[in-house]
Amino acid sequence: MKIKPGLFALLIGGFVFILLTSFVYAFLQKAEAERMAQTAFECERISKERVEELHHKNEELSKLTDQLMQQIIVSEENLLKAQEATKKAAIQSKNKK
Repeated sequence: MKIKPGLFALLIGGFVFILLTSFVYAFLQKAEAERMAQTAFECERISKERVEELHHKNEELSKLTDQLMQQIIVSEENLLKAQEATKKAAIQSKNKK
């Protein structure tokens, strides 16, 4: 069975069109993949920066919390001393009467 030259040219032309379309699509996909990889690297860099910032802020808050706890302990001790001094003063004033 012979294929007519016009039909053969049309068939070859179709294959060439599909080949060129696939070739262009591959380059577009490559460019998109590179863009997405660049975006991923940027996101990872930003993520690492934010994690470092959060760790730094967490350390600062931890130190501040420790300082506040120390101040609370000192304040409670001072309150107890003041209460004891008040009780002693009250007992002494009762004894004087």
